[in-house]
Amino acid sequence: MRNSLTQKIVLIFITFGLVLFGTTDLYTKVDAATVSSSTLYQTTANVNLRAGSSNKHKVILTIPKGKNVTYLSKSGSWFKVKYANKTGFVSSSYLKKLTANSQTSTQATVTYQTTANINLRTGASNKHKVILTIPKGKNVTYLSKSGSWFKVKYANKTGFVSSSYLKKPTANSQASTQATVTYQTTANVNLRTGASNKHKVILTIPKGKNVTYLSKSGSWFKVKYANKTGFVSSSYLKKPTANSQTNSQATVTYQTTANVNLRTGASNKHKVILTIPKGKNVTYLSKSGSWFKVKYANKTGFVNSTYMKKSVIKETVPNYKNVRYYNTNIHIYTSNPNANLTVSKGKPNVLEPLSSIKLPNELAKINLGFFNSKMEHGGLFMVNGQVTSNHNPKYVIMEYKKTGKIDIRSIATPLINLQELEDMKENNYFAVGTSYSLVQNGKINLAHSEYFSHSKSRNPRTLFGQTKDGRFIMAVTDGRINGSSGLTASQSADVMMKLGAVEAVNLDGGGSSTLYINGNLINKLGESPRKIGSALFITK
Repeated sequence: MRNSLTQKIVLIFITFGLVLFGTTDLYTKVDAATVSSSTLYQTTANVNLRAGSSNKHKVILTIPKGKNVTYLSKSGSWFKVKYANKTGFVSSSYLKKLTANSQTSTQATVTYQTTANINLRTGASNKHKVILTIPKGKNVTYLSKSGSWFKVKYANKTGFVSSSYLKKPTANSQASTQATVTYQTTANVNLRTGASNKHKVILTIPKGKNVTYLSKSGSWFKVKYANKTGFVSSSYLKKPTANSQTNSQATVTYQTTANVNLRTGASNKHKVILTIPKGKNVTYLSKSGSWFKVKYANKTGFVNSTYMKKSVIKETVPNYKNVRYYNTNIHIYTSNPNANLTVSKGKPNVLEPLSSIKLPNELAKINLGFFNSKMEHGGLFMVNGQVTSNHNPKYVIMEYKKTGKIDIRSIATPLINLQELEDMKENNYFAVGTSYSLVQNGKINLAHSEYFSHSKSRNPRTLFGQTKDGRFIMAVTDGRINGSSGLTASQSADVMMKLGAVEAVNLDGGGSSTLYINGNLINKLGESPRKIGSALFITK
């Protein structure tokens, strides 16, 4: 009996113990689950994901600025994180913790693509002020709807666009935001509409050009080149080397402001490799604190950035060249085929330097139209069907047709008839009054130059034209300085013919003549650049 009672007591304690430990284990699991919930951080700059927690370890990949990473653990001042299915270490000094709001903002966005150059406005109608013009083929972020207008975000600007100029981007255009696979042509190769030699040729891609790989069809690759998509035989493609990819990028250069030492490391304690004389150009590679890693005379090292100023080595800028005709320096930017072309008036009713009139992704820009003291544009100004300045028969009209071609024509009457205006709206991205013509249909034609007394004298000039294969030519002269007097109208026409233009016009000149490439002023004038009211852009 006593034994039986003892056994029962023991069983009760065992059962109590099991319940107790089971309950404790349950609470332990809940705590573990709580700890494992993911914590997100965001990169504050481009940062390397490394195999270990120091700069000595191998770089797995570079995480772009503004990307979210999942925090896993901490090792000193380094965080172990996960990004793009890769796990590694990043310096915590380049991370910030995401707030609830910023985490919410990482949800999927609704994106649309522009089907033409389109105005972003402050309100949901054509009566509202234009903020900027969004080029054709650009993606915008949808925010809300107001009737037939969408509220969108583009280039950090928020406004309204007509939904009739938007479409949902295709899978290909969405995929283009992901990492691209690039190939290089080993010979001149035809881009075709289909995956065989039987299909129509869209264009011929020159040897040595990079194309973006999209998909494969047998021995043919579907690729994108110069904003055209088609098929090429893979036998004429190779993976580009690191050097060839680097060479395709624009070079960033600085100029020394004094004799400066090139050192083996980023401080005065490091060994001097050589002394770079004042006024020499160096190639910028990267930054380390207040020191720049640069290349000079085939040597790579570090220089103190306080002895550097931004410089432009014009000969290394892609698509740029400098020629000399009629004892005048002429700076020329020639676009790739099928480049994006657009115009902008900048801020409404304000004249400002060309440097202040900006668009996203601009490659090159020049001053465009003539303006009077009342800030009225000289001649027609019509963009995307919206007329903001009336026709003046003094000025020829440069039309940028939806076929991608430039057409120069004159209308001698003070008014354009309604049918003609409707045709312009329907068939053109823009139409702008631009003083006199230089070349039409491949021949010199100085129509309307008689209205401009300065056409027979030598002055700084801004010239624009298009070649037979669709390339745009921006040509701007130095002027009113020693060694460069500028050009007359007939000399300007001759220069544009030499450059291969089949259509060309003279734009506003004199102190207005300015050419910017990659944000840098290229030409030289004997005066400060004049404030202007409109600009012509070639964009990415």
